[in-house]
Amino acid sequence: MLKKWWLVGVMIICIGLGSLGYAQENNVSGGFGVDAMSNYIWRGSKLSDSAVVQLDLNASYKGFTVDFWANYDAGDTGDVTEVDITFDYSRGFKVGPGELTASVGYIYYDTPPDTQEIYLGGSYGLEIAGVGLNAGLTIYRDIEEFHSTYVEGSVGADVEVKPATVSPYLTVSYSSKDDNDSGWNNIEIGVDTSFPITGPLSGHALVAYSVGNEDLGRDNEFYGGVGISFEF
Repeated sequence: MLKKWWLVGVMIICIGLGSLGYAQENNVSGGFGVDAMSNYIWRGSKLSDSAVVQLDLNASYKGFTVDFWANYDAGDTGDVTEVDITFDYSRGFKVGPGELTASVGYIYYDTPPDTQEIYLGGSYGLEIAGVGLNAGLTIYRDIEEFHSTYVEGSVGADVEVKPATVSPYLTVSYSSKDDNDSGWNNIEIGVDTSFPITGPLSGHALVAYSVGNEDLGRDNEFYGGVGISFEF
């Protein structure tokens, strides 16, 4: 199943590259990116013992977004270990000096074991003295395999240091399962620095440290990576 979705993703990329003109004429936006990461950290859990390559492809139209994401383990497995497909609808509202964005969506995880989530989130962003500030809260509910709830709050900033943009962030999360195995999940602090390369092509570098709740099997991990992305 994983390999099938990986091939589908490659086909979608090829089709997308061949239809950029159509997308631009019809107000369709999107992009794809490739990241090389030191390892795979997800919600405070270490899911790989070696470097990984992660691919992301997305397309948006009038607030609706479809996102395809895949993880390739460059170590022992040497294979695609996870493929996620996300369907999202987001809408922004002018509130005070900034903008409030509400989102609702669905995620299918093609990874042993397969599972599904629905989520609801909101974020608020504004600019003060040339610095972009943002805060958000998202609630995820697993509806198939784990029957769990995951809540993540975040704060961050975007600071322009020409030609780059430096984006420090902090996330705090809580997880709960129906069997009462619950508590604070992890706290993560990181800095993501993005920079233009040429035209629609850009790069970024991430460094982060996650402190996890050992009672829930989470890890304390330092990780990072670099990537490139193309937007249309």
